Amino acid sequence: RLLNSEEALPLLETAALLLDGEIDPILDFCRGLYRSYRPTLFLRYRGEGERMEDDLALADPDPYPIEKLSADLLEWLDSLLGDWPASARGVGELKGFRDARDATGLISSAFFKPQKEAFPAVGRSDIAFSVNRSRLPPALRERAEEADAILERYLLSARLERYNRLVRALCGCYRVFERLAAEAKAEAGAMDFSDIAIGAYRLLEDPGIAFTVQSGVQDLLIDEFQDTSRLQWAIFQPMMEELTAGRGIFDRQSFFAVGDVKQSIYGFREADYTLLEGLAAAAGREVSARLVPLRRSYRSGPLIIDFVNAVFGGSELAGFAEHETDLPPIGGSVTVYPLIKAAEGATRKEERWALDAKRIADSIQGLVQNGALIAEKREEDGKTDWRSRPARFGDIAVIYRKKGCARALEEELSRRNIPCRRDEPGGFYRRDEVRDLLAFLDFLCDPENRLALSALIRSPLLGLSEADFSEVLSRARKGSLRAALAETFPEASRLLERSLKESASASPAQAAEAFLQATSARLRYRLYTGDALAALPL
Repeated sequence: RLLNSEEALPLLETAALLLDGEIDPILDFCRGLYRSYRPTLFLRYRGEGERMEDDLALADPDPYPIEKLSADLLEWLDSLLGDWPASARGVGELKGFRDARDATGLISSAFFKPQKEAFPAVGRSDIAFSVNRSRLPPALRERAEEADAILERYLLSARLERYNRLVRALCGCYRVFERLAAEAKAEAGAMDFSDIAIGAYRLLEDPGIAFTVQSGVQDLLIDEFQDTSRLQWAIFQPMMEELTAGRGIFDRQSFFAVGDVKQSIYGFREADYTLLEGLAAAAGREVSARLVPLRRSYRSGPLIIDFVNAVFGGSELAGFAEHETDLPPIGGSVTVYPLIKAAEGATRKEERWALDAKRIADSIQGLVQNGALIAEKREEDGKTDWRSRPARFGDIAVIYRKKGCARALEEELSRRNIPCRRDEPGGFYRRDEVRDLLAFLDFLCDPENRLALSALIRSPLLGLSEADFSEVLSRARKGSLRAALAETFPEASRLLERSLKESASASPAQAAEAFLQATSARLRYRLYTGDALAALPL
């Protein structure tokens, strides 16, 4: 849409010209701002017109326009050449040049060629004479440095002006991109995460809506506060201030936040962990606020806690205090691997993933083959006990950042005949169990939805086979698939019809839960996957 927009066309042409004809960097700029920084831009610039480019622009403390350059070079040429006949032609041509490269070329042609020396016209970083200074007459070497200084000063100013033109064009493109993206989402009836946060902020700008929401809040709890963005905090901060000031309608009100800066997903959806550091002070301006450090862990063993203390104890993390644990020593190890560098031959991310997969597979293989001991928690006669046993492949889990990493690891483990199972290989909503459940909900909304009913018939939930599905389809070619199911497999049909009837007085969650229980869903999916450990995520 952006590339076809008449409004964006002149901006795109300007930016592309300044980027040597490249369009992709412009699109990357727009996408990057939109996906990662839109809430921040909304808070800072909404209704402010072109303030973004004003903030991004770089001021030139001592502008050096082309006219100034032309005058200074003319003066330099006059002082250098005096009454030399060629100077008239050189000076005349200089008056019309528009680029520093042309300037150097003209100077070279006006001065050096009459000396019958062929010197390159453009020099250091495309600024002045790239000549072998030792070949110049001694009296001229010092004068050539003067020309360098003149051109260098102009190029600094010209580059700043070029940068500012690019900033204006890119910011203009982004504004068009943002509007077109909003139109596309409106047409599709879709919203993204940032739309929800921005929409909530705009709603609460209405005093009536803000009062209605605030009057229903007695206690406000924000968990994982270290991953709160400034836009999210702009939504909740007024509520916090009302609660802590005691201005609500309830006798007792409270605000509670919990977070750990060490666990921050830095930059994720513009999370700003520094908000947590100033929270107690902000709340304390109205009423007494308490900061309660949580330094004791109830789920991490001494090995992990010691490692955390070693890593963060020597850092500049504000307010870090050593942690403790209630758990006894239960063995294990922490290994920090060095980063894979390009020097190891991995220049592409796929190559780095492959090397990383080999390293992880080596570790997994070594743990099992060498009989590494792991601690197993057992409860007997009401008592908890920890016992050691050799590690098995099924004891090991790998947490990865990107799907590409997982694919590389699966391939490496498969080559070594190491059994592995990858949870949710296509994402949560692509799991068979979840897709079948969504088909059931679609069926409740529209019992004649052929796609939804077909998915249910083919799923393990009704206990029908592919051959059964083909039979239902053959009977439904000229009629209703729902009716064909009732005629061919009445028991499966009755199950669905009963669920449809019960859904009229139940919530979608209640209807789904009842259907899953009626179909023995957990058992059916275990048999379907052939995996005794498989379980339906509810």
